[in-house]
Amino acid sequence: MIYNFPNQTTYELNKDIEEINYLSKNIDSVVWRHLTYFPGTRYYNYLINNGLIKEDEYKELIDRGQSFYHYSKRMDFSNVDYNKIKMRLH
Repeated sequence: MIYNFPNQTTYELNKDIEEINYLSKNIDSVVWRHLTYFPGTRYYNYLINNGLIKEDEYKELIDRGQSFYHYSKRMDFSNVDYNKIKMRLH
């Protein structure tokens, strides 16, 4: 499951969790990954065009090690408190 979409709400993420719970009898596991904003994608362009991050700031984060596996809070553009959600999943 992918999370951390721009302006994603707790309600939207909870609906995803409900869907996973519904499907859980038919699946072995679920892997959660935050959305990675790659240049040229519509989500990256959304961030740039709406002033949520500047290209030079993005490049600096990448140079400092921001990646798919190393998540930076600066790249969280959702409206979700993930700590509360994680507690619910355990």
